[in-house]
Amino acid sequence: MEQIVQTGTTNSSGELLLPMGELNEWLSEHRNCRIIATFAAVPRGTSKALTAYYYGYIVPAIKQGYKRTGLHLTQMDTELRIREAAPMMWDEVYKDGRYIRRLRGLSELSAGEMQQYFEYIRQWAAENLYTYIEDPRVI
Repeated sequence: MEQIVQTGTTNSSGELLLPMGELNEWLSEHRNCRIIATFAAVPRGTSKALTAYYYGYIVPAIKQGYKRTGLHLTQMDTELRIREAAPMMWDEVYKDGRYIRRLRGLSELSAGEMQQYFEYIRQWAAENLYTYIEDPRVI
């Protein structure tokens, strides 16, 4: 099942504002298909909004980037690879005469660290997968 992820906003009347160009192009490639649309409303400026941006936009976009290279991953595997690629997600502790590395989870990040992580991912995706990730402030 091929997917596309689109993000938009609602205006003061509650009407959906969604850039339709890319969506219409994708739909034209999938004529006479059944389409499933899922919508999630997330308040701006909250950690919930950033988490939704990550799982609802970044991870699926990078999954599609991997798919274009011929690598078909699950959402979970994609998210794990993203975290593993980012140096700030590794926590190193010196204990009992050796270093121990542990991969941090998204919930362990402060809002500032999350923004730094997203900037890293955006740059990494552009350079390695030729995938553009929209800035969350624009979405």
